Amino acid sequence: MEGREWLRKLKSAWSSRQQLTIDPASPEWYQAYARASADEAPGEDLPLADAEIIVLDAETTGLNLKKDQLISLGALRVSGSSIFIQDQFEGYLPTPFDHEDHGAVSIHGILPNSQRYNYDQEEELLQKFLTFITGRSIIVGHHISFDVEMINQALKRQGAGPLHQRVVD
Repeated sequence: MEGREWLRKLKSAWSSRQQLTIDPASPEWYQAYARASADEAPGEDLPLADAEIIVLDAETTGLNLKKDQLISLGALRVSGSSIFIQDQFEGYLPTPFDHEDHGAVSIHGILPNSQRYNYDQEEELLQKFLTFITGRSIIVGHHISFDVEMINQALKRQGAGPLHQRVVD
């Protein structure tokens, strides 16, 4: 996009935010995230310089949304014209044995169940990630709808609802 068109797109994403509902059967860590998302949602009058952006990338066992799974999440916080390199998130999940697709490894370079990574269980990784992002933040990434859908599927497996952040590709 040329000029400030991306800024207008971001601003319009804020204005169409829907009312959030919180399922009382979801895990407490998800309910806390959902409440914060509802309380801290950016208003239409929020200056763009005050917006918090989360640049997100997810790595998966493959590209099939129905059968593949997350194996890594990485995120970086941006606000105004500042990139906060120290304020980042990085987490890994063990690769399920039936998902050790070496074709995917050639794309992302994450070796299945390598000892070079510190692994979390899926629920723990998601809980940490939702703590990292805030209700004010807007998620930005390349082909981000795929990453968000993979995260939402992982959340669903844990009895939680979807991400509530605005998303911009």
